[in-house]
Amino acid sequence: MELKKRIYRVLKMRFLFIDESEKQKNRYQRYFFSLCGLMVDEENLISLNNELNKIKEEYGFSNLKELRGGISREIKLEVTHKVFQILSSNDAEVITAILGDIALKYVTTVNNVYFDALTFLIERFFIHLSKENKRGIIIFDSVDKSLENKLRNKFYDYISTQPLVMYSKRKGYFREKIFPSIFFSDDEHTTILQATDLIATSLNSAVWTALQDNGKKFSVEKLHERNEYLRIYWPLFVKSPKGRVNGWGIKIWW
Repeated sequence: MELKKRIYRVLKMRFLFIDESEKQKNRYQRYFFSLCGLMVDEENLISLNNELNKIKEEYGFSNLKELRGGISREIKLEVTHKVFQILSSNDAEVITAILGDIALKYVTTVNNVYFDALTFLIERFFIHLSKENKRGIIIFDSVDKSLENKLRNKFYDYISTQPLVMYSKRKGYFREKIFPSIFFSDDEHTTILQATDLIATSLNSAVWTALQDNGKKFSVEKLHERNEYLRIYWPLFVKSPKGRVNGWGIKIWW
């Protein structure tokens, strides 16, 4: 029996919920596009979903994204703190990929924009799974059906054939840790994706504000100072052993 328990612990699953932002630009004509991923372990999946649903019931929301609408700042901050506490207590973590205008200049189709950003999230997800000896499944917010089909094909080929290479060394094939099918879910029916969207929205706002101020350069480590909601979510972003989010919880290609 003890052996079975140890095997079960080793083979636990981790889910990566991904929400996207539309391509945006600021007054300096600096474009950017981002994907935000929320990592959740299987043992926390149901409790996290149920606790987030209780917030919707408490405030009369049909969707957590209603926080982006005409609600008072006090209520927004109050709910944001509650969402953060629930995510934190369920050990959720955030990883994000942002493509800047230079990177986007060389992307020829919309599906390549999504997939180029997705590859970073896949790599970071794989590293976490390897470190914790877990297996992973990726769930993406629904997009256009034709785009979903293209992403499915690209995702399957990438996971099935590509290894992670770091410092010229192969760290293993993605298929060893990540299930090769990507799942799409309407966020209307997935409260965890709604929470992911809230984090993505706060990050996008922070990036947009930073670009408005500086035009080209800004400090990734200080992005949380640009948005009061991102400041609340900031502890959820994956950080390096030295406490840096750049390249770990947030990866930017300008």
